[in-house]
Amino acid sequence: MNIRTRLHISNIVMIVVPVVIALTVGVLCIVVVWALITGGAPFGATALEQYFGLADFSEPMEHELKVITVLAALVLLVAIVGAVVLTDRFMTCFVFRHITEPLDRLSAGVGQIRGGNLDYRIGYEGADEFAPVCEAFDEMAQRLAGSVERDRRAEEARKELIAGMSHDLRSPLTSIRGYVEGLRDGVAADEGARQRYVGVILDKTADIEHKVSELLAMTKLDMDDYPVDLQPLALDAYVYEFLEREKEELSAQDMEVERHLEAVRAVADRAELDRIVGNLLDNCLRYRAGDHGLVSVRTGEADGRAALVISDDGPGVPEEDLARIFEPLYRGDAARSGSSEGSGLGLSIVVASVARMGGTAEAARSEAGGLSVRILLPLASDAEPSAGEADA
Repeated sequence: MNIRTRLHISNIVMIVVPVVIALTVGVLCIVVVWALITGGAPFGATALEQYFGLADFSEPMEHELKVITVLAALVLLVAIVGAVVLTDRFMTCFVFRHITEPLDRLSAGVGQIRGGNLDYRIGYEGADEFAPVCEAFDEMAQRLAGSVERDRRAEEARKELIAGMSHDLRSPLTSIRGYVEGLRDGVAADEGARQRYVGVILDKTADIEHKVSELLAMTKLDMDDYPVDLQPLALDAYVYEFLEREKEELSAQDMEVERHLEAVRAVADRAELDRIVGNLLDNCLRYRAGDHGLVSVRTGEADGRAALVISDDGPGVPEEDLARIFEPLYRGDAARSGSSEGSGLGLSIVVASVARMGGTAEAARSEAGGLSVRILLPLASDAEPSAGEADA
């Protein structure tokens, strides 16, 4: 049963029932009044003559009175039926018009969305029961458009990732094949040349392994396949220990590290922090301006959160590209021209790892003109024992 039929039935019932009740009550009232006046005498010529002084009230006159009464009743009935029909049509048109308009708009909106026009909005300005529905539809269309746009960007990023990784893996594989063919064909005549060939093959193999490991890590982070063990820890003490472990390797690569460590406690995962700090330092090593590099590492509190800032004096990133620095496979032209080209996933892994710990990462130009990455993590209260303290 459609809405129009329901409205017709409801209007008719709404009108007819009160009319029937009113007529019934009216008839009962007339009967009661007549009984009170005549003392219960029947309605006829004798009664009329007796109580109303109609001495010459004949039988023909009685017949005419009955006919007039019947006609009056028929006229009254026709008037009631006509009133019911007219009232029904008026109320149906009045109510149904306010229903069909928003329904037509909703129907048109569904058709537009189904046809792919995700920018369509109903824009209903009424203040009735349909207003929340139309507003919800517009909000749904907006979210759907955003979701489709995110999926499109994700698909483009996936294609770029596959293309970029294919390009990055092809170069070392080509080198390995060339050196292996050289060994097979006896191009390396002496033992020293053969050792150099083997060394290059090992380096290229390690490069491939590093790229594949980062790709696997990025995939697992996207799939939330890495468990996170969040615990309160002293961020400054953690950074100090990490730099002490890596001091010899950094020194061997002529990388100087300045430490500005203020005491601050954060809620973080040590394994995630190892990945984050390691990738940031590796990025500083790969993209430094010359043979010697300078890295500044700071800890402290900023914006009500625990802050870790790692800056370098490298070539940096153009201002307009800072917003894209954390995108997978983003690398500046200067970085691509280097011989130690990375996978392009390091900073993407950083921002994904930080997000898993409830933090944020942002990039800016450093005071030395290079790249500065600031990581903000949730603060740990002083009452919470750190991971090391808890173990003790």
